[in-house]
Amino acid sequence: MNPSVTLADLLGPIRLADVSPHPDGSEVAVVKDPGDGLGLWREQLDGSVASLLPTGSGTPSRCVWRPDGDAILVSVDPLGAENYRLIEVDAGSGETTWCLEAPGARFEFGTPYGSGTQPYSPDSRLIAYSSNQRDPEVFDVMIRDLHTGRTRTVLTGDDRYYPMYWSPDGSRLLIMKVHQNTDHTLYVHDVDTGHNRRITPPGRAKWLPGGWSADGSAVFVSTEYGGDLLGLARLDVGSGDLTWFHRPDNEVVYVAVSPSGNRLAWGVTVDGGSDIYTGGSDGGDVRRLDRAPSGSACEELGLGGGALTFIDEDRLLALVSSATAPPELHLLDTRQDTVRQVTDCARGLEVRNLVEPEAIEYAGHDGLPVQAFMYRPQGASGPVPMVVYLHGGPEHRHANEFDPITQALLGAGIGVFAPNVRGSSGYGSAFQRSVYRDWCGGDIKDVERGVAHLDTLDWVDTNRLGVCGASYGGLATLACLTQLPNLWRCGVDLFGPSDLVMDATLVPPYWRARVKEWIGDVDDPADLDRLRAHSPLTHADRITAPLLVVQGVHDVRVAQRHSDAIVDRLRELDREVEYLLIEEGHGFSSRDNGLKVGTAWVGWLVKYLTT
Repeated sequence: MNPSVTLADLLGPIRLADVSPHPDGSEVAVVKDPGDGLGLWREQLDGSVASLLPTGSGTPSRCVWRPDGDAILVSVDPLGAENYRLIEVDAGSGETTWCLEAPGARFEFGTPYGSGTQPYSPDSRLIAYSSNQRDPEVFDVMIRDLHTGRTRTVLTGDDRYYPMYWSPDGSRLLIMKVHQNTDHTLYVHDVDTGHNRRITPPGRAKWLPGGWSADGSAVFVSTEYGGDLLGLARLDVGSGDLTWFHRPDNEVVYVAVSPSGNRLAWGVTVDGGSDIYTGGSDGGDVRRLDRAPSGSACEELGLGGGALTFIDEDRLLALVSSATAPPELHLLDTRQDTVRQVTDCARGLEVRNLVEPEAIEYAGHDGLPVQAFMYRPQGASGPVPMVVYLHGGPEHRHANEFDPITQALLGAGIGVFAPNVRGSSGYGSAFQRSVYRDWCGGDIKDVERGVAHLDTLDWVDTNRLGVCGASYGGLATLACLTQLPNLWRCGVDLFGPSDLVMDATLVPPYWRARVKEWIGDVDDPADLDRLRAHSPLTHADRITAPLLVVQGVHDVRVAQRHSDAIVDRLRELDREVEYLLIEEGHGFSSRDNGLKVGTAWVGWLVKYLTT
């Protein structure tokens, strides 16, 4: 045990959410939380000056410099309900030059929760964004003229459409349709003619764009088209021809293009971390950056700040996290293969007291390989209790990144087993799609096989197992407690759906177009029966382990009715359940709330697994 590391210590590091370099490369705009909440900051890359810019009420999440360097565009969540407003802040005075918001509407400048896109035209006159103001179920694409204030709709959506990158001459805009997380389509909008033209071939595939070539003839993408694993390719916007540049044995999850369009950088997932490569836009001079910091630097579409960003032709910014270090901003010189850590977010956190995971692989319920990360407490002697930690999504993944809950459990002498069961991203599209219309099916069987693997380890006490997770991980936690009730001493469900029929009905309106393929069809009697049979709420009487349920009252992704229903049912059955409601959305923007929930979460598991 290592009681010297407290949860407050682990939640203490400065939190970096997004970063955007100034066009001249001298400074960055950063959305960060130094201790008193997320805010928009300007910071010199040499660390000499930092200043806070006002963004009004609400929580900022994303930022991007205007190409002329005079203003910064910021996405702000006013109430935690993810109805983002867009504001442009004058970089000098801090004054808001314009604001885009409407009651109940959501505005985006790129894909949701992503980063690395450029909504401004190269001459800084036009800005592209998406909105579901016209129809809550879809996103239209708009272009606003910042000189005249005139706004026009350039694509009326029948699904979710998002602007991604302007062509070098500003005459065209790359637009991405996101139907499913594994089903994308790319379009090019011609500003002069108003015409939108599809540039990706028919069929279902991921198309993750990184930007345009210097001459505007192509865009660089990460795609698995014609295969299973994501690779790096050049997509000709005229002919649709695809030229492969890099197809490794692992997935290329992110690609960035330099300001001139002549250099590329991309990230490849390896055992939960990121190998970073660079090369020319002609496909030559491909090199791995051997001195890049270890850990996780890239996510698909730059989710959560996991993006690579060029400052100039040689220098690259990356937010890198590992199991023993919170996200830090690093400056990489791609020519010299050198690296400099720009930030010091850890603020004295004792890294020597933290634990790195071991990446393992075991056979899933039908023999499909499943990767997992195994955390063993320092100095553990004899069998230790273990928590099975299930990620959300379901199309997300556990990676080699900093997680205070995991490290707090390890400090209390509890091991952590983090499996990437079927449905996880990073292991090919077939593996990711295998959870579609099978929520709480094969994935839970994969968990069961993972527990069987734990039973072969002499340092794990499988008589003292807990299970926990958030969002889809909360649903999977409830499914484990109902389908495998004899395995668990306790469980923690954070804003997880409890009923699949309710979930398919109450998802946010902009997810409705994907529900039948993703979760199931409630209007089909056979499908309805399947959803009910897989729902934890249907089998709540099987839950015998003490359960902690956490729910945000402003959560729009998982309605509070889910948590109310499972808690009410367990109380009717006189089962041990504790319910914690917080003034948050789908996560924790407040440090105080994060500490409150984390303390309850870890405390619950410690209480039932160590006594």
